[in-house]
Amino acid sequence: MIRPALYPDLPFLRRSFPSSFNDYQQRLGLKRPFASVFPWFSNPARFLLAEEEGRVKGFLASSPGNRSRTRWHIDALAVSTDCSFPSIGGELFDFLLSGHSGVKSYTLEADPAQSPLVELCQARGFRRYGTVHYYRLEPPLQGGAPPAGTRPYHSREAAALFELHNACTPASVRMVDSWTAADFQVGFVERSMTTLRRRLGHGHEERFVVYRGEHLVGYLKSSEHASLPRTLHVMAHPGFESLYEELILFGLGRMEDGPVIGWAPDYQGAKKEAFESIGFQGIASGWLFVKDSTMTIKMAPGAHVALEDPPLRPAYCDPATR
Repeated sequence: MIRPALYPDLPFLRRSFPSSFNDYQQRLGLKRPFASVFPWFSNPARFLLAEEEGRVKGFLASSPGNRSRTRWHIDALAVSTDCSFPSIGGELFDFLLSGHSGVKSYTLEADPAQSPLVELCQARGFRRYGTVHYYRLEPPLQGGAPPAGTRPYHSREAAALFELHNACTPASVRMVDSWTAADFQVGFVERSMTTLRRRLGHGHEERFVVYRGEHLVGYLKSSEHASLPRTLHVMAHPGFESLYEELILFGLGRMEDGPVIGWAPDYQGAKKEAFESIGFQGIASGWLFVKDSTMTIKMAPGAHVALEDPPLRPAYCDPATR
């Protein structure tokens, strides 16, 4: 039986699946720090439990991947060691995939070494669309001066930041993310929680943008939380990739000494090089999967498509037929 998890189930999940549950919190904190307040509410992150004869066999956690909730991200999937992963995991997957209305896609990040999870994704129609690499820097931290044109980020710059994201991201990934300018706004609730956590000594978060003339060309978000690693998230316009190293050093200079984690997708090679040149060490990689309505067409070598309507250009064509 699959059922939604409730707040009283959380202590049991922590005891039963300690490594998976902690990894879930870490990943959620790395990518979306304020989503990690989920224990305060009743099932806000869409926890699902698989039960047999009153015993929990596994759990799945998911959350909205964008503000419009057209994409949902599977944050964690764990199955008891004495159960079949494909069976229990498949039941949880199937329940989730059939339970949302208006959802256009589901995404998931999987450790390449977790072959059962990778195989389960492929069996359920997920396709791999990218890789993200994680880096870690040990103290002492050596900071740097802010790049020219740096100033604190404001929500009114969300549209410009969205344009920067689009410039840094290939179309195939943007189609999966399905983000809009609203996804880059810092709302009242998030600002209030940032202030509250800082006053309670539970963490600190800063966001900066870099301008060249009237154009936003760089972005830095640094996060420090009591129960999570210090993290750096940076973006730089492809025409200003030298900003990566400057922004990372600037972020390090504003942090207290301690380990720092950053990440870079495979399509942002300049960011990866900046992390490595500063001294960050690669610690892990994750394969990115998506299940959506995109149709994959595979054609035999030498095959081509010929259309009779001249104004239409075929998606696949033999050079000789152009």
